[in-house]
Amino acid sequence: MSSESLAQQTQVYMRIRPQVFDNSGHDQRGCSVHKALDTWDDTSVTISSQYMFSKGANTYKYPKRVFGDQATQDDVFDAVMPELVNEFTAVGGRNCLLIAYGQTGTGKTHTIFGPKDSLSGGDITMWGVFPRGVAAILDKINSQKDTTSKLYLQDIEFQIFGCLDLLDTQKKQVIFNMRTGLFESTRKEVTCIDDQVFWTTFRPTFSTFLGEKDPFLPLANHPISSKECPQLGIPSPSEYAS
Repeated sequence: MSSESLAQQTQVYMRIRPQVFDNSGHDQRGCSVHKALDTWDDTSVTISSQYMFSKGANTYKYPKRVFGDQATQDDVFDAVMPELVNEFTAVGGRNCLLIAYGQTGTGKTHTIFGPKDSLSGGDITMWGVFPRGVAAILDKINSQKDTTSKLYLQDIEFQIFGCLDLLDTQKKQVIFNMRTGLFESTRKEVTCIDDQVFWTTFRPTFSTFLGEKDPFLPLANHPISSKECPQLGIPSPSEYAS
């Protein structure tokens, strides 16, 4: 690792979504497009383009790693998250940001959270990087002998006119404190990955992400983890964190 802290670096990963043929809005059998994914390797992607009689291609080499359409949730987590978890759980703590960017239907929710049924007693091997990251963080801070910590979650929806606190029953506006650099919103402590508080936190998140009725049109919805140190110790994480 370079002398520059990982928290000060920007690292880009790209994931190729498998083709879908299910007659949904994301079916591959739609209208042809002027730009299409041509080829990829471990660190680059090539986009082909066609306009009338002109053809071309551009190769982009900015990703640190490209995950092909056969990549598993394990593959993505193992490549992306361990260093971030180490940075976040370091003594004193460091700010870390993980963001998924892409058009509708490209697999952002699947990558970050995983399928909805996997988070409600289903196949935990399908968990995305966020619940896996929370489990790893709890495991990490529980193993630290010289300090004790508490882990909190906030759930904030960013909209055109402001930010909403999704853990508040009235979805109140969130205030960003310029002095502390923190969002002043409802926080819930999480002590282990199977803590009911943790999964309750995601209910409004999935209501928004998966298209259930919501009175607002969100730009983005971000569960936010924060670590306070020192505080009271936490119980051992559940079997899911091991």
